[in-house]
Amino acid sequence: MIPSSPSGRSPSSIEPEPGGVQRWRLTNSLSGQPDRRARQLELARTLGLDIDTELPIVRKTTPMRSPAGARGALVIYAFRDTEPSADAPLLLFSHGGRIQARPALASFSFFVLVAALAKAGLPIIPAAVDHRGASCHVAKLGYCLADRVVDLRVAHARLLEHFGGRPRALALMGISMGGHVSAMAAERLGARTLILSCPAAYSERAHFAPLGPSFTAALRRPGSWRQSPAFAAIERHLLGGGSFALRFSRFDQVIPEDLTRRYVALARQAPRSSRVIDSDPDHWSTTAAGTAALVEHLREFVVESARRPAERSEPILGSLSETR
Repeated sequence: MIPSSPSGRSPSSIEPEPGGVQRWRLTNSLSGQPDRRARQLELARTLGLDIDTELPIVRKTTPMRSPAGARGALVIYAFRDTEPSADAPLLLFSHGGRIQARPALASFSFFVLVAALAKAGLPIIPAAVDHRGASCHVAKLGYCLADRVVDLRVAHARLLEHFGGRPRALALMGISMGGHVSAMAAERLGARTLILSCPAAYSERAHFAPLGPSFTAALRRPGSWRQSPAFAAIERHLLGGGSFALRFSRFDQVIPEDLTRRYVALARQAPRSSRVIDSDPDHWSTTAAGTAALVEHLREFVVESARRPAERSEPILGSLSETR
């Protein structure tokens, strides 16, 4: 269950707007830092991926207003330009908290996974969002992590609409801040599996604080992450039959080591299939082995989804007016 907002704010209202179609290449997501770029190129070569291969993207933009009154646009990307099969599951990605012009499209670790899934021929629909307020420091002040959970709910609804309106099994994937957001969204969206890469975890106070000074103050309270509702959300996900894949780094410069250990313990105590992937060289990078392990995790997810058809977990545009 997503905790109720201490301020009683209601979620964002939505106004649908048609999207467009574009193409994207792995080379567009390469880092501008020479050392990291060289590692990314080597990763692609090891996986046998052509970084100049174009990936089809269906792009949809949904104008929304936050409970604080901020106006913004949720941009949703789906990496399919053909009609998927009736039982093709969704993989929905939540990016981290770094401020940049194109948060989702700049995530090489996610896009290399998308390219690897395409090469493996898995019938899955990868998708991602540009969370509202993520493009600049001024814009983010109108939003909190609870708004990012709403972003995933709206994106999920729009994707189901776009691809035929039928229920589809769902995998949620989050990196860093997106790991917390994905964990918090899993129960409401009925996710079958959670994939978290170097995930963060935040207290309930931080979850509802605007992404500015008040969020930073809540984040810097010693040990505040220990009371994160994300851990209980993952426990409920696992007890409900969901699976879990955790990818982490022993050399993470951002996530406290004790926090990562908490996630590792959750994954290892899972009552059903889970993966603990100790592969990432740092907080922002991944390896060919880590990507290959996620492809295998998603291959199992696709097989299981074919055996167990998805059921509608909430109305496609179910009421977004209840208290968060």
